[in-house]
Amino acid sequence: MPRWPQAPGAEDRLQAALTAWRVGGLYKSAEACAKAHGVPPTTFRKRLGGKHRSHHDTHTNQYRITPAGEAAIVRHCIYLAKAGFLCRYNTIRTIATLILRRENSYLPYYHNIAPLGKRWIYSFLKRQGELRTCYIQLISLERAIAGNNPALIKRFFSNYSNAKTQYNIEDADV
Repeated sequence: MPRWPQAPGAEDRLQAALTAWRVGGLYKSAEACAKAHGVPPTTFRKRLGGKHRSHHDTHTNQYRITPAGEAAIVRHCIYLAKAGFLCRYNTIRTIATLILRRENSYLPYYHNIAPLGKRWIYSFLKRQGELRTCYIQLISLERAIAGNNPALIKRFFSNYSNAKTQYNIEDADV
């Protein structure tokens, strides 16, 4: 963790300043460009020179799971949420453990893979902005009862087939 954490949006401002400087012609000096975007000039010069990288880029090699593995975890959690299943900490940890084993499957059998740390899940969720807490609404009693009514289901599918014919929708497009 950095000693002095950056202000929110600092990396976005820095990227905007770099883009504006590389386009050229907008600012007389690099320092003027940095000041116009609210970025420290020394950080801006170091980033321009390639000597300074973003915190995220610098520390990706320290993560237990590769960025591709973390992206797979995020995709699976979103898939579970869209399907209506809860994605709890234990579920995420199980998926991560499976991916960690698969990523390290090239190691010899006698090489034990250390388990994920106690607080790994919290730092993972902090890194992944797509995953956040949301509340699932319970299905109402009327909707649950309606789902078991064959007449309502037949009416739904007849309306569905009518809409398909009305708008010329092919089965392959559904």
